[in-house]
Amino acid sequence: MFKKALNYFNGFLRNKRFLYAVIVTVLFVILSMIPDYLPFHIFTSDTSRPVMNSLWTSILMSAIINLVLIFFWFFFIRNYPELKQEKNSIFIKFISKLLILTFLSLIVIITAGIMFFPVSDIKTLIFPELLTQWFIISFPFIIFISSLSAFLESTEKLKGITGIIIFIAVFLGVFMLSVLSIINKNFFIDFSGFAHISKFMNYDINIFGNGILKETYLIDKISYENSFIYGRFFMALISIILLFTGNFLHRKSN
Repeated sequence: MFKKALNYFNGFLRNKRFLYAVIVTVLFVILSMIPDYLPFHIFTSDTSRPVMNSLWTSILMSAIINLVLIFFWFFFIRNYPELKQEKNSIFIKFISKLLILTFLSLIVIITAGIMFFPVSDIKTLIFPELLTQWFIISFPFIIFISSLSAFLESTEKLKGITGIIIFIAVFLGVFMLSVLSIINKNFFIDFSGFAHISKFMNYDINIFGNGILKETYLIDKISYENSFIYGRFFMALISIILLFTGNFLHRKSN
């Protein structure tokens, strides 16, 4: 099963979808980290060469992955691969999609690492810190999106526009839960990690303009709220339920 999924993953790397996904990914990371004195930037900073460290950069990249790129990546991996009669097709789809999204997210980290040096006043980049926050914040969400995508494609009635509507509704619902956890500190779950991310992000989101000046972006210590930890467990649980439910429905339909 893993070998088949790996073959589909290798096929995706030779597919034009992969090229488009990489272009969108790299471009968005660059526009998120370029200095403010350049005309095009998405996340503004307090100076044209912001002071940032590895932990802050890692959380910024996790925000980019969770809040923006995963939404677009979903459409790049949609209906790939097309498996109709393959036994355990939903698990093959899940593994292949997980490999694809993980690979794309690592491209985000690598691009951010490259951009770090010309942008930041601090020239010490600790690569394990970049990977650690990505793994804790974004990787569980990648697992969830991979399982959701595989579930929608393995259920005959959800392959078309209905599946897209469900995905958008789920995506928005996930972040509404996190917004509630920002508003209400006692809210029990931060499903997407957005509330956790927002606690450390000192930037002003401003597309193609000038933003409000902020303090420097240095993080010395990361702490995790209970709502964030619960969100990781809930995400894993729902992913498992989606996969086995989808596998049951797929077998029943055949």
